[in-house]
Amino acid sequence: MPSVNLRGVDIRYEVQGEGTAVVFVPGFATNLHLFDHQAGPVSTRYRAVRFDLRGHGQSSAPPEGYSTAEYAEDLVALMEHLNLGRAHIVAASMGGAIAVRLALRRPELVRSLVLAGAVIDGFEGWSEEYRSRLRRARKLAQTEGVAAAVADWKTHPFFAATRDLAAFFRVVLETSGASWLQRGRPEAPGVADIDRLREIEKPTLVVVGEKDVDPCKEIADALVRLVPGARRVVIAGAGHLPCWDQPEAFNRALLEFLAAQAPPAR
Repeated sequence: MPSVNLRGVDIRYEVQGEGTAVVFVPGFATNLHLFDHQAGPVSTRYRAVRFDLRGHGQSSAPPEGYSTAEYAEDLVALMEHLNLGRAHIVAASMGGAIAVRLALRRPELVRSLVLAGAVIDGFEGWSEEYRSRLRRARKLAQTEGVAAAVADWKTHPFFAATRDLAAFFRVVLETSGASWLQRGRPEAPGVADIDRLREIEKPTLVVVGEKDVDPCKEIADALVRLVPGARRVVIAGAGHLPCWDQPEAFNRALLEFLAAQAPPAR
């Protein structure tokens, strides 16, 4: 797969198909293979674009720059490099925060949003258990090494209902751990994105796994309640990552939604 240096970071990406772009944004600690079951079907009708976030997969890992703002700027740079114009954005988990940031700050680049198991900056409903897991991962990475932190992260509740977990860990879970090792914490925005959802004026599909963790179900509730016209699809049997857990059901919902926005170019 090709890579390109953008903003001082080597970003690995893949493009399949032609026509209107559909950009897939992976979540924390995952690579572009999270969407292995979507890229092929989508590329028969659209231009499917996948990429690795900085510090993830085969993209390079600078020592700093792991805020939602930095990830979103990387995405903007990639879209401009590939001359994608307005694109449909399909995002999972932390990718949802990146997609929402893009829609709020660069709406001219977004045709629609598909947010699956999304997390959103500014959501305060995480329990102490979830907050402590992140603190523990950071401490392990800094004291015992990234491998120890990744081993611990594999036991996170996010993966409790993941289908074919061994394959997921082998193929999809791929992080440098640089975000755990960075020297400073990213600065919080003045107004949290969770408080700006009413400003999103893009067709939005909220996808949530039936067995996703409770905080992400609460975020899905907020998205449907606050984003004008947003609608929800619940994927039976899926956990936090329905695109991987139940790909056929996810693809049906995705392709139906995309087709409703405008006929595919091919």
